[in-house]
Amino acid sequence: MVIEDSESSMPLGLVSIHDIDEVTREASIGYWIAPWGRGMKAASAAVKLLIATITPDENIQSAVAYIAEENTASRRTIERAGFVEVEREWGMAREFMNEVMAIKYRKTL
Repeated sequence: MVIEDSESSMPLGLVSIHDIDEVTREASIGYWIAPWGRGMKAASAAVKLLIATITPDENIQSAVAYIAEENTASRRTIERAGFVEVEREWGMAREFMNEVMAIKYRKTL
């Protein structure tokens, strides 16, 4: 989904489901906001809207996001959208191309 400014319809970023784990029944989500759209809380609003479009069923029971520990702005964004931290592990976070401490956040649908 494209994230747009509500007044100007200018694109601010994207939010999407990356994949669905058939075993855990988790939908992995991600988002990106252009520099001119940051600080407007557009990402957390878009994540809430995306989550509202997911119907919990036998295929999806929760949404998850993996965020680098050092990305405090993104962590605040996902927490504003109602996600809670469930675990931490070393691995690849999408916004960094090296191994970082990644925090897994979950929201039960």
